[in-house]
Amino acid sequence: MLYSNGRGVERDWVKAHLWLNLAASGGYVGAAQPLEYAGSQLGEQELARARDLAREWRPVTVAENKAN
Repeated sequence: MLYSNGRGVERDWVKAHLWLNLAASGGYVGAAQPLEYAGSQLGEQELARARDLAREWRPVTVAENKAN
């Protein structure tokens, strides 16, 4: 929601869609409506990019984080 509202970060509909998509995929039902709205703010290519980012996302492990 931070990316869709521009609170503390620059408004970014691709990132908003990415994180809302992950939240919805994780079972958070409250993400469905904001996800739909975020998608409506994107063009076809931007929406495809947001979906690709969500599909490719994976958490960083503690070991990976320490190595960087």
